[in-house]
Amino acid sequence: MTKQNVHKRTGALPLMAGLALALSIGAAQAEGIVGPVINSPLSAAGTVEGAPTGINILLRTAEIPSDEFMDPHHPGYGIPAGGRLEIEMGDGFERNIQAALSNSSVMLVTGAPQQGLPGKPIGYEVTEGGNGNIFVVKPASDKGLTPDDLVSPTPGAAQDPVRQRGIKVLHVGFLESAFTNKTGKGTVQVRFIDGANRVVSAGSGTVEFMKQPVAQILPTNLSDKGRNHNWQRIKSGQTLGRTEGTVPVALMLYAAATGVPADQMANFKNGIVNAGVLS
Repeated sequence: MTKQNVHKRTGALPLMAGLALALSIGAAQAEGIVGPVINSPLSAAGTVEGAPTGINILLRTAEIPSDEFMDPHHPGYGIPAGGRLEIEMGDGFERNIQAALSNSSVMLVTGAPQQGLPGKPIGYEVTEGGNGNIFVVKPASDKGLTPDDLVSPTPGAAQDPVRQRGIKVLHVGFLESAFTNKTGKGTVQVRFIDGANRVVSAGSGTVEFMKQPVAQILPTNLSDKGRNHNWQRIKSGQTLGRTEGTVPVALMLYAAATGVPADQMANFKNGIVNAGVLS
């Protein structure tokens, strides 16, 4: 194996699956183009009962029904010409009418974790749909948005060996949350709709809410100007962050948001004390 390329990845789901903390997330169901629905890396308590919703909806395809879809070699979704993307927050989520369904409350993301596709530079607008629980993402151009149009403008992304492109993750509860988690579990539905108002891709998923907040160790790309820390390829014996062209895997460490009213948990930012990394 000394000359063989080793494929190393740490997407949001694999990271959490490898930690005891994953037990707090609970079981979930998914179908169609929707994969796991998980706690957002920007929220310490995004899936706690009574807290503002902060989730990531990970997408899939029929051909790649796993986290392999996050590999930058695979393009994500585009929005058809004349069409739109709808994200419906179903049972288990309560609408907070103080927050609008807008670019501030949802972010399209390419890859994992968190290479954002902001609406203004990319060319789309977020509005409210047929009911108060539906985000509608509509391109500014009638030509729609292809995966090649959906490339993150974050500065570090230009240094990725392979650029992520296309929609792969939906971050609900971005700068503000328009929903609150109720009890039990929450259901989301995702639909890509073409210019003839036909659903061309769809899926649904659930997330089980936690009764109490726990400490969270989550992947992030806030360092290195937003470079993609996942899906780096190195040879056996090399080290991420030391080998030229690579960066260390970055993590966001949140302490348990205890002693904080549930409706204020979205602002909790305390870190885990005395945490370290063992190589």
